[in-house]
Amino acid sequence: MHSGGGIRVDVIAAQTDYQHMAIDRAVDGILTVEDVIIHNLIAWRARDRDDIAQILDAPHVLDGGYIEEWAQAWQVEDRWLSARRLAD
Repeated sequence: MHSGGGIRVDVIAAQTDYQHMAIDRAVDGILTVEDVIIHNLIAWRARDRDDIAQILDAPHVLDGGYIEEWAQAWQVEDRWLSARRLAD
């Protein structure tokens, strides 16, 4: 992570097939909202949970099936369910 001028930037060095795919899906070098959620589900620190909550509170159209597929692959479906419950 690099911070400067009030902007937080996370840098990913792809180590898994999923991370390579997420980078390939990125638009102008920025991960999709779904991939940000998945990375946050995997990390699951307090700030990651806050980030997910903020994303879910914003007016995004999410590909829930994509998130659920990767949450299952990473065995974090319980975290995704918990985040969705808190957002409702």
